[in-house]
Amino acid sequence: MIIELLNPNHAHREFDCGRETLNDFLRSCARTYAAWDLGRTFVGVPGPGESRIIGYYTLQTAHVISPTLSDALGVDFVPVVLLDRLAVDKVFQGKGYGEQLLVDALVRAYRVSRDVGAHAVLIEALDDTARSLYVSYGFQTLDRDPLHLYMTMKHIRSAWPEMIEP
Repeated sequence: MIIELLNPNHAHREFDCGRETLNDFLRSCARTYAAWDLGRTFVGVPGPGESRIIGYYTLQTAHVISPTLSDALGVDFVPVVLLDRLAVDKVFQGKGYGEQLLVDALVRAYRVSRDVGAHAVLIEALDDTARSLYVSYGFQTLDRDPLHLYMTMKHIRSAWPEMIEP
């Protein structure tokens, strides 16, 4: 699988991960988000020039007001990269593509943070199953909401040093 920016040649209308909110975003909103500089959607495809989408994720910049992070750092607002969505087509689920997309998103967020400054990656898990998956990779609960999770850039750097450029 290769991961690239969503473009008009990708078969986004054929994507089906089994969650309509995630399908609808890719089909109807992702390109608008890009055009308005609200977020960037990256897709996994089988190979160069292929249009079939294995899975996707969207990254955005944001900030959070959180006692967990703000108090520890002594600031009011903490800059973060928001991993807004991550999904894998039903045909490709259970084959490790979700992990590849997640790690790519985290490493990409880390690289961005070196230029713009971001303390962590923030996600909102859709449900407890998704939460458990993210926690297994090292995400921690943000404040008291079990579905809001974060991972610091420091953790990303130590977890995947071979993927982080010097």
